[in-house]
Amino acid sequence: MRLKRGLKLRKVGSRYMIVDSQGEMSDLAAVYTLNGVAACLWQQAAEGEFTEASLTEWLCGAYEVDALQAEADVKALINQWKEYGLTDE
Repeated sequence: MRLKRGLKLRKVGSRYMIVDSQGEMSDLAAVYTLNGVAACLWQQAAEGEFTEASLTEWLCGAYEVDALQAEADVKALINQWKEYGLTDE
């Protein structure tokens, strides 16, 4: 799976936002906010193809988190990305 083209992660103050920046202007009609960990996962996913397993593995390596909890959290996050149309499968 991949993230849709044109979506950019931006940090505004202490918040992270995903904006659609296709073309010369950004579409601010649909802005999605992420917490810090979700933003890090977004950055990992933005490198190219990713799977739930690859993001779970990264999360477990970057943070002290139980593998089952990491798997559940990554699955929920990816499901949200899919629901909001942020991914291409």
